[in-house]
Amino acid sequence: MPRLKYAAGVTDVELLRAMVDLAELAGLSVRSVGKRGSGELEPESGVARLRDDIIVMLAGRDPVETQIGVVASALRDHASAYMDEHFVPPLIRARVSGES
Repeated sequence: MPRLKYAAGVTDVELLRAMVDLAELAGLSVRSVGKRGSGELEPESGVARLRDDIIVMLAGRDPVETQIGVVASALRDHASAYMDEHFVPPLIRARVSGES
């Protein structure tokens, strides 16, 4: 099983990548969605259930902080059992629990 990396001074982009890695390890499907064509609604980051799968969609137009919040919410609501059984870097655990 791959280990999650964490080091002091991590950037928001690095934090997002580590959180996405954790979500995928926990069995969540994470997808990036891009800009749509003219006349279509712009995608927004969010979490959805499709049958038995949890899908985390991250819209590239959303700020990284928004994307971190969406992944944190998905981890909190759908991967807490996984997080209880595996090591999670303190910064990620704090973000998921809403302490940071």
